[in-house]
Amino acid sequence: MYFLWLGLRLMQENLKLIEEIKGRQEKLNGEGLQLQQDILDFRDQFAKQIKSVLERTPLTIRPRKTKVDLDNMQNSEEELLPPPMVPQVMSGAATS
Repeated sequence: MYFLWLGLRLMQENLKLIEEIKGRQEKLNGEGLQLQQDILDFRDQFAKQIKSVLERTPLTIRPRKTKVDLDNMQNSEEELLPPPMVPQVMSGAATS
């Protein structure tokens, strides 16, 4: 009789554990589905925000700047400049 009672008690504990595990599994499945939906929503919102930013501030690609070689310039603006000033030496001091 003792072993029968012990077996029934063990079976009851196992059934409680199975119910607890089943509840956890259902909760985990629900949270997993919610996470999947959250990921999809995030992706959609992120794509919309990127599209909005690109529409608001379009990307303009400017041409690459080239280096100027001043030594080999032809028809340069130097021809339009006046000749350089030449220093003059003043001789003698002003006498009064």
